[in-house]
Amino acid sequence: MVLPDGIHRSIRIGADRKGSLSRGLGAVHARGDHLDVDGGPHHRAPAGSASLAWLSRRFGGNLVAWDNLYADDYCPTKIFLGPYLGRTREAWTLTRGILLNPTGLPATDRLLLDLLAAHARGEPAKKAWKACLIRHDVPGEFLAVAPFLDSPFFHPVRKDLSARRIAAMRKALKFLIWDWKGVLHQEWYPFLFMLDADLKAWESGCKEEEWVRKRYSPLLARMLRSAADRSGSFVTFADPTLPE
Repeated sequence: MVLPDGIHRSIRIGADRKGSLSRGLGAVHARGDHLDVDGGPHHRAPAGSASLAWLSRRFGGNLVAWDNLYADDYCPTKIFLGPYLGRTREAWTLTRGILLNPTGLPATDRLLLDLLAAHARGEPAKKAWKACLIRHDVPGEFLAVAPFLDSPFFHPVRKDLSARRIAAMRKALKFLIWDWKGVLHQEWYPFLFMLDADLKAWESGCKEEEWVRKRYSPLLARMLRSAADRSGSFVTFADPTLPE
C-alpha cells in the first residue's frame, strides 16, 4: 500500500507484522487473553474493558476502532446480521470513533451502520436491532431464521435443529426467498436460499444427486453424496456430537 503524498504528518499510521506503513504506531492484535502491540513483548495489555483504556492512554486517545464483527471478506459465502453485541460503550469515549468493516452490500451496510449508530446513542443492542429491522422493512419472518445469520460466534445446539424449529424456519424461508421483495431481499437472497438448502440437507439427507449438484460446489457435493452413500442419510437428529 502506498500513502498519498499529501497525507498530514500528524496522522499516525499503524504497522503490520512486517513493519510496512509504520509511522511509529504499531498494529494491535487480539491474542486470546491479551492484546499485542507491535514493538516487542513489553507492549502488552490484558484483554477486556481495561485494554481499550490502556491503548487510549498509550496513544493519547488518538484511536479509531475498526470493527470486524460483520466482516465477511474471509468467508464470502456467509453474512452476519445480528445485534451489535459484545462491544463496550466506553469505546466511544476512549477513541475518536468506531468504523465497521463493510460487507460491500450497500443496503446491508446501511442497516449495519444504523445498528452502530444506535450503539453510539446508548440503545440496548437487541432492542435497537429489532427496531432497525422494522425501519429497513425486513419482514417479521426473518426473526425465525435470524440466529443462523447472527454472528461468527453462533453455533447451533440440539434445540436449534429440532423438527419443529426446522419446520418453522423453512416456512419463514419460503416467504423470505420467494415472496419478499426489495433491495435487502436482493442482497440476502443467496444466503437465505442456501440456509434453506442446508436445513433440508440436515433434515432429509442428500440422497438426490441432482438436487445436491445444483446447490453445492462440485467438491462439497461429492463429499455430501459420499457421506449419504456411507450412512444412508447425511445426518440424523440422533447425532451424539451435537451439543445440547
